[in-house]
Amino acid sequence: MFAEADTDKSGELDRPEFEVFYPKLRKYLGYGLPPVVHCMNEIDTYSGNGGVFGDGLVQYEEFESWFLATELKRAQAAARDGSK
Repeated sequence: MFAEADTDKSGELDRPEFEVFYPKLRKYLGYGLPPVVHCMNEIDTYSGNGGVFGDGLVQYEEFESWFLATELKRAQAAARDGSK
């Protein structure tokens, strides 16, 4: 999905490309994610690029590391909730 949204094949998504990618990701996952601007900012902040107002681009590697960390947090929260 990321590569498909990367129309200029730069290896990173600018905001218009991310806005195409993000709804597809949300639908694929089947659960809510934060609004697109918040998510882009969170990804860039997580990777140390200063957020959307830093470079304003989402590279695949930073998306992947953010996504895996986010999924780990979700799994940990679900495990805690399930153990009560």
